[in-house]
Amino acid sequence: MGAVGYAGYARPADLGNGVVSDQVADMIRQFPAVTSLPAGAWRPGISAVSAAALRLGIRALVFAADHQRLEVIDQLIAVGTPVNEADAEWGRLPLHTAAASGRPASVRRLLAHGADPSLRDTGNGRTPLEECQPGNRYLDSPAHDEVDTILRPLTQTGTHGHQPIDKQARSPE
Repeated sequence: MGAVGYAGYARPADLGNGVVSDQVADMIRQFPAVTSLPAGAWRPGISAVSAAALRLGIRALVFAADHQRLEVIDQLIAVGTPVNEADAEWGRLPLHTAAASGRPASVRRLLAHGADPSLRDTGNGRTPLEECQPGNRYLDSPAHDEVDTILRPLTQTGTHGHQPIDKQARSPE
């Protein structure tokens, strides 16, 4: 298993090169119930195996968002990985991580999959928009400004104390 890195998890360098995608496919084959769980089913009442698979899926989604691996994001969400759940060990949310790292393609993709831009991080209380602001950014880059441009219209008052806009109002349907 060449993808096992630190603490038994996939290394970030393995994302997008087929290794993690293969691991996701193996997980699906081993735990077929994961693909049929309804939203919210990763909470109490599911088997320990299914819960573990979903925890790993959430962690993989955070890594994929951080490294802008769009195909991996799509695959994980397609098998039922919740887009608005934090990684159980690190408390990282996919959209927040992508915003803090200046990953505009990941931000767009996660939003298209229903990520909530008004959700506050339980650890630091920040929204994704607040994560991409100077002082909160990880490795400051011009891409953070693009992330800001994507997220700012989805909030009413900007970076402090904003309230979410009615989700129907921002759907381009």
